[in-house]
Amino acid sequence: MKKTTKRFLYGIIALAGLTATGVKIASTLQKKQCREDSKNPFEGKKVIFVENEEDPENADGVRGHLEPVSASAYTPSFYDKYVKRGLDIVLSFGGIVALSPLLLGIAAAIKIDDPGPVFFTQKRLGQNKKYFRVYKFRSMKMSTPHDTPTHMLENPEQYITRVGKFLRAHSLDELPQLFNVLDGSLSLVGPRPGLWNQDVLTAERDKYGVNEYKPGITGWAQINGRDSISIEQKSKLDGYGVQHSSLIFDLKCLLGTVTKVGHDDTVVEGGTGAMEKETKKQEDYTGTTPKQKKKILISHASKDKVLADLVYSFLVFNGVPPEDILYTSCDDEISRIPEDATSIYDYLREFFVESYSNQKIFVIFITSTNTPEAWGAMTEIGAAWITQVDNRIFNIHPFRPQHPLNDEALWHTTERNEEDELFMTKLNADVFCQKIEAVCDKLGYAKRTRADNMDRLRATVMIK
Repeated sequence: MKKTTKRFLYGIIALAGLTATGVKIASTLQKKQCREDSKNPFEGKKVIFVENEEDPENADGVRGHLEPVSASAYTPSFYDKYVKRGLDIVLSFGGIVALSPLLLGIAAAIKIDDPGPVFFTQKRLGQNKKYFRVYKFRSMKMSTPHDTPTHMLENPEQYITRVGKFLRAHSLDELPQLFNVLDGSLSLVGPRPGLWNQDVLTAERDKYGVNEYKPGITGWAQINGRDSISIEQKSKLDGYGVQHSSLIFDLKCLLGTVTKVGHDDTVVEGGTGAMEKETKKQEDYTGTTPKQKKKILISHASKDKVLADLVYSFLVFNGVPPEDILYTSCDDEISRIPEDATSIYDYLREFFVESYSNQKIFVIFITSTNTPEAWGAMTEIGAAWITQVDNRIFNIHPFRPQHPLNDEALWHTTERNEEDELFMTKLNADVFCQKIEAVCDKLGYAKRTRADNMDRLRATVMIK
């Protein structure tokens, strides 16, 4: 055997030995951190949240408690149990070595800015609700309450150090969690671990099987809203990530995280709770939440409200929050243009300007023989076309949309009888569900199964 080959093999063996030693040391440190923690009574169980005004307020700001309903029956896949764990060990150990100069630099900056410990540990919920300690660079002052989520603090900005503000904005405070990945309490990709006393979040996540999965440093919800979305929406996104766990999906999450590190506008000091408070402060002249926060526009002629209502109801059924949708004829006021708006056209003009400059929108075009006769609908189509991130077309036969809506791959066709009732063929019913699910996939909502959607459609529309 050549000397170079021997050296290479010896190097691989030495590196494997160092890695194994690192895993052992990290695991020992984790056990030491958790030695005084009692076992979580809900470990390995599914739970629901029961509101009760007599209970103390939990970390989500709600009075109530958890109650077990069943045992967890989760079985990890081969990828999650072996392949992902192997990648976690290799990448976390390599990351610690490669980033050691940066880690040391951050540690020194923390010490200089606010004397005290460099690291901050906090009790969190791990896989199957098992308690563990998560590591972070300390970004808050020593006087900050320890087990209180940032959104529960009064004016959280006052507790954040100057270095801490920079670290949090660029997610650098999370880097010590590479040691959590090495010891096996975290994965590189997975739902972010909740605090042990965030009961509402815990129960909401159980609806989507999130708590049974190993949490991670970054995940689907982290790169699709983070602090700017509600607990319900965050749980749905985490559920989507769990359902789609694979090497390709994990790489997608990691790449998405890299693009966020430069600066993440979805980081809100105070988290989701603070974002909700801030949203109320930012109400515009129409009295609604900022219009650029809308993610889906249903463009339609008023005479086609029946089909538009059907599409809207299926979006909501598939987990899209009504507040994410702009639908001018909607019966739910949260999705329509407010009655006190100056003008529907002024409102839409501002909406499209803000959408173009701040956030692209997903447009659902409802088209029929009524469309060319509706000036408002034609105007909406033109403006929506240049602000869209993607679109789908729900068309009523025999109309054939013209350019730029003439891509038949994006069409769904519905028919209408003389009584103005909608009906579909079995094939078109399946395509309808497919298009709705495509919207959810594009925007990261946790969609229903095809069987659930077909059952609902059969109960709503005549299928021939």
